[in-house]
Amino acid sequence: MPSIDPSEIFKLHPTIANFMKKANKGIILLDGLEYLILENDFKSVVKLIEQTNDSVMVSDSMLIFNVDSNIFEPKEYHLLKRWMRPLEEEI
Repeated sequence: MPSIDPSEIFKLHPTIANFMKKANKGIILLDGLEYLILENDFKSVVKLIEQTNDSVMVSDSMLIFNVDSNIFEPKEYHLLKRWMRPLEEEI
C-alpha cells in the first residue's frame, strides 16, 4: 500500500484535502501526533493541523485526533487544544 514517510509531513495535507474533496461527510482520524513531532518539529505539526482544520471547516468532513496531554509541554498542549472540542456521541 502507498504510504507517506513521517518526515514528509508536507505531503499529508494535500492527501487529506484530496480525500475530503472525494468523500461525502468523510472522517479523518489523525493519530500519532507525538510520532510526527519526533520526526519533524512541533511548528510543522501545528501548521499541518491548522491547514487541515481550515479545509475541514469548509467541508462536510470531520477531523478527529487524539492528544495525550502528558506527552506535550503545557504550552504545546494548549496550542493544540485551541482547535479541539470534545467528541460528542450523536443520537
